[in-house]
Amino acid sequence: MTPAQRIWSSGSWRHCTQKQVRRRFKFACTLLAALGVMLAMPWFAWWESGRQAHAIESGRALGYAREVLHRSEDMVAQSLAGVGLLSRSVSEPCSADALAAMRRIALMSPSIKAIGHVRGGVLECSSMSGTPLPLGAHTLRVSDGMLVYSDVPVDGRHASSIMAVERDGFAALFDSQ
Repeated sequence: MTPAQRIWSSGSWRHCTQKQVRRRFKFACTLLAALGVMLAMPWFAWWESGRQAHAIESGRALGYAREVLHRSEDMVAQSLAGVGLLSRSVSEPCSADALAAMRRIALMSPSIKAIGHVRGGVLECSSMSGTPLPLGAHTLRVSDGMLVYSDVPVDGRHASSIMAVERDGFAALFDSQ
């Protein structure tokens, strides 16, 4: 017979006073509460660390997104300023004066790689050279008539990281990275 069976069969439980039963019950409840706290604390710490890590990573991703938005807004603003300057000041799109103005705009802008005249989706002349460069299919048409080309094939066949923004017959090319 096991010790537990001996205690139970001896009737020692039947002779316990009410005070002893309460004390044993309190002890059991305290033991269960301590065990619950011991198991709950690591889980709570794990949950809280996951929540904090998510908050930190979300903040970091938001910062990167804001930086990308800021840079892209700057590039588009510079491109549109250069295109606007050319469309207002040039009478003949591919004349010597126009090419000189294109080179000046491209050199003064930190974002613009090249700027030129567009006809039918082809860059006819630019600050880089007089060789025509097909821009490919535009990926976005904005309501004010601006066209965005996201992958300009620089060698005429393969997509690249060069983007173009076209308005009023002129386009500015810049590196999208």
